[in-house]
Amino acid sequence: MLPKKESMTVEFKSDGKQGLSDRSLVEEAVAMANADGGEIFVGIEDDGTITGAKPAHIDPMGVRSMIANLTSPALFVEASIVIEEGTEVLCIKLPQSLSIIATSSGKVLQRRLRYDGSPQMQPLFPYEFESRRSYFLQVDPSKANLFPFHDDDLDRDSLKKAMALVA
Repeated sequence: MLPKKESMTVEFKSDGKQGLSDRSLVEEAVAMANADGGEIFVGIEDDGTITGAKPAHIDPMGVRSMIANLTSPALFVEASIVIEEGTEVLCIKLPQSLSIIATSSGKVLQRRLRYDGSPQMQPLFPYEFESRRSYFLQVDPSKANLFPFHDDDLDRDSLKKAMALVA
């Protein structure tokens, strides 16, 4: 049974008259992998109406390969066809990535919540990379040197006084 609405881990993509572009699908996959992972359903409108996937998106292996080839590092997903109400919908299952994933053109995106609680795709800026890595316990920011210093820079008398106060 298909979900009824979008969330942080569920995205509906219309494959309407002009079809869903590969770029749009890859960007959404990157955004979800850089957040909590989840599922993309191609052939469902934002309101939950099932309209079906176009023939270009009815090939799960082709879609899996396309996403892997257009992401860096390669994002490996699962894809399958779900038949609901006699209509074919492509379901793409995305893992949450521990590393930061970008499109092959260098776009780094993340899925986030809007003020009204609905999901959206936003840029993941370089200054946010370190906090994302610390979230996954890949780096401990409390151990970072804020500025370089040498032992000669220390005032030994002040250090002895401070140590005496602690003891």
